[in-house]
Amino acid sequence: MLAFEWMATHSVKAGIYEAGMGGAWDATNVVPSGVAVLTHIAVDHAAMLGPTPLDNAREKVGIIKPGASVVSAVQAPDVAQLVATTAADVGAKLVLMDRDFRLRVDELALRGRLITVEGPAGGVYEEVFLPLLGHHQALNATLALAACEELVGRPLDAGAVEAGLASVTSPGRMEVVAREPVVVLDGAHNPEAAGVLGQALQETFGRRERTIVASIFEDKDIEGMLAALLPYATRTIFTRNANPRAADPVRLAEVATRLGFESEIVEPLAEAIEVARRAAGEHGVVVVTGSLSTAGEARTLLVGPVE
Repeated sequence: MLAFEWMATHSVKAGIYEAGMGGAWDATNVVPSGVAVLTHIAVDHAAMLGPTPLDNAREKVGIIKPGASVVSAVQAPDVAQLVATTAADVGAKLVLMDRDFRLRVDELALRGRLITVEGPAGGVYEEVFLPLLGHHQALNATLALAACEELVGRPLDAGAVEAGLASVTSPGRMEVVAREPVVVLDGAHNPEAAGVLGQALQETFGRRERTIVASIFEDKDIEGMLAALLPYATRTIFTRNANPRAADPVRLAEVATRLGFESEIVEPLAEAIEVARRAAGEHGVVVVTGSLSTAGEARTLLVGPVE
């Protein structure tokens, strides 16, 4: 409500609202939006939204408004069918990645990506630098450009796109906050995000040894997350962040053992990070992950609070 009040009184020309959980019953869904954006739908908040991507999608398609544009990432077949049916039922325009717009080029660059995107309104944005790590961020940027073209109904100014993406920051998302050793913070908190993080680490840092420092909320899919992430770890340290929802590190270690991975326990988070940095040496990589709470607490310790 405070956000709505602020946007109304400051004459905001374009408001961007992210649903906190699901979509249909989320507080943000009172906004009569002209564009609905669906990133790739996986499973999160399973206790509330259900155990499958389709269950989650049934809630998320609730943000689609009559007559709006629906900009969607590539989805699983059953999810894609639900999105298409929902759009047709309410008379919304369906705009699909790899059909109506696409990420044409995505290359690893120094401290980011170099991308070329074709938008649904005909804009082509050649070799634009995106200062974020991971192929998933290139896909996110593609969705964002497509959503903007749908909002204004025409191609965007190439210079504005270049300047806008060059200024992007994403604290706690594959964020490098230290070097010698490299320390990366990432808020991955479900199996899909953990797998994407592992792939991004592999692509970005290659064969460099990786020490994972993890604290995960107890109500998350711990086994699924660890199964997705630990194959990319050289060494694993479990700890506990300051949030009362944090799982007991002993439980995390037991799950890792059951999956066939060795680990150790170091508490609190600050001590776990220091142990990991000493073990990594100058040339290793330390990755602090498991939740946004973990990443945020580590960022405050290493950098200071987000401004």
